[in-house]
Amino acid sequence: WWVKLWALWISNPAIFQWNESGTDRGASGGYAQISFDSDNKITVFNYESGPYNLNLKSTAVYNNPSVWYHLVVAIDTTISSPSSDRAKMYINGVQITDFTTSIYPDYNDELFVNMSQLHVIWNRDNAYFDGYLSDVHFVDGQALDPTSFGEDDAGTWKAIEYAWTYGTNGFYLDFENSWDLGNDSASWGTNDWTATNLALTDQVIDSPTNNFATLDPTDARTWLIIGEGNLYTKWVPWSSGVGENWIRSTMWISSGKYYFEVLTKNTYANYTGFALYSQSADIESISSTRPFYQPAYNEWIIWSQNHESIYFNNTTLATWTSGYTTSDQIFAMAVDLDNFEFWWMREWVRFPGHPDSVSGYDISGVSSFLPLTPSFGPDVWTNSWEYFPNFGADSSFAWNKTTWSANASDSNGIGDFYYTLPAWFLALSSENM
Repeated sequence: WWVKLWALWISNPAIFQWNESGTDRGASGGYAQISFDSDNKITVFNYESGPYNLNLKSTAVYNNPSVWYHLVVAIDTTISSPSSDRAKMYINGVQITDFTTSIYPDYNDELFVNMSQLHVIWNRDNAYFDGYLSDVHFVDGQALDPTSFGEDDAGTWKAIEYAWTYGTNGFYLDFENSWDLGNDSASWGTNDWTATNLALTDQVIDSPTNNFATLDPTDARTWLIIGEGNLYTKWVPWSSGVGENWIRSTMWISSGKYYFEVLTKNTYANYTGFALYSQSADIESISSTRPFYQPAYNEWIIWSQNHESIYFNNTTLATWTSGYTTSDQIFAMAVDLDNFEFWWMREWVRFPGHPDSVSGYDISGVSSFLPLTPSFGPDVWTNSWEYFPNFGADSSFAWNKTTWSANASDSNGIGDFYYTLPAWFLALSSENM
């Protein structure tokens, strides 16, 4: 399967688990699982009410929330020797050979995989794994390597179509049917899964073949709430220091034309800020209640709803009087880093005008601050705020806007946006970048 991490702090979340007792996990029985441990190391083990007869834990740490990881686990205990060939793990097409723990199964040992007991995905003792999941294959009767599921493309590991059989208990989850996310899509597939606490709103177009930007959870402070696949963030005030409450995205831009949207839902709607931060900015050190007053931090562009103004490098680009009065509105940025122009949109109104016909605000000095990334935070630290950014993966903003969406794609046919994009502006995704 392919996985994109969301939260990095859930203790030992299981990606896949089998249970001897037929319950979530047997109190006295054995169980087996594949998981990201709390230290973000990949672990696969089989436990039978005593010593582990399989226990592999990677030395390497996998904690990058901006990429998709491809993980393959292949088990074949009929191999006589060496024992290390009986259980293998691969990440992005490369076999993991360096382990902090390495216990291999005995010859012809039977593990809990494929027993007639409860199997679960993304759950260990009701500790749910947070992340994205795509293209899940379970192959019964074969121990395959990654080349059956992916290939190297100029140094990037990419998914390919699996062309072989699945065996008696095998299954394939492609998640194409949003009304039935547990549907087994293998030929004559009958091993359907029951989706729990998942809805059609949990399906997005972010995938291993086109990875979209999200908010970066490694940027988050403990008082920031993040959810919806890192496409939602909320801050409830408890102390001063606005800079520490900003959060950036996972993708950075230095050239080209890009567009993104954000839905705001705020208790104090007039105190919300959006920005394109410079990579050189120290987001943890900014502590003023007005971060755009601090050019030394190279924030670059910040727009404050409270001041109804756009600032560039501590200089006011524009101010208007048609105020922002409600909290449930959609805003958008369009930035051209080839010609150094910038546009802002509130609902259907674009400032200074539509990019297809009106030149944007001059940001020619931005070359000193590249690369940039979309960022979100409060204008005044005493007020709470909520954001649902859309970099192209979900025009419903986690189903907070279910009507009137244009479901628009960019000039490359990529993305799902609420508003129609200006010509030649693109979504923040790997295919576009």
